[in-house]
Amino acid sequence: MSQLEELRKKAIRPTVPHRTDSFVPPESELEPSANISPLPVKELEKSSDVSHLPLSNKASKKRQKGVRLDEEIADSLERFCLEEKVTIETLIEAAWLEMQNNQKFCQRVLKAAKVRRQKRFKLGRLQAKKTELAALEAEIAKFSD
Repeated sequence: MSQLEELRKKAIRPTVPHRTDSFVPPESELEPSANISPLPVKELEKSSDVSHLPLSNKASKKRQKGVRLDEEIADSLERFCLEEKVTIETLIEAAWLEMQNNQKFCQRVLKAAKVRRQKRFKLGRLQAKKTELAALEAEIAKFSD
């Protein structure tokens, strides 16, 4: 028997029979609740509280790039979300929706965000200058030897 045939035999894996005990009943057994009636669109538009709105199972999600946070804030945010049993994503979504409904709150958050951005920008420039200085010192050290 050739080595190729031996490898092919090893590649054949046993199959597992289909499970008959399912955790979720088939769709035919699921009955929509007759007690739940959808809210009219006009009522939804008038309401500023969005926490009661139903979430669609097929709501489109957009993957965002990773968010870099201050380490203390990230740890605090994770602890808060664990204690309150929410995810960071849903917390951000809810905060954004509330900001859209409350202009004063939105302006305060924007002001704080702009101040934090300026501080980070300045710290980034300072770090770049430090790195540049260290590289120049290394070059000078090469010539002085």
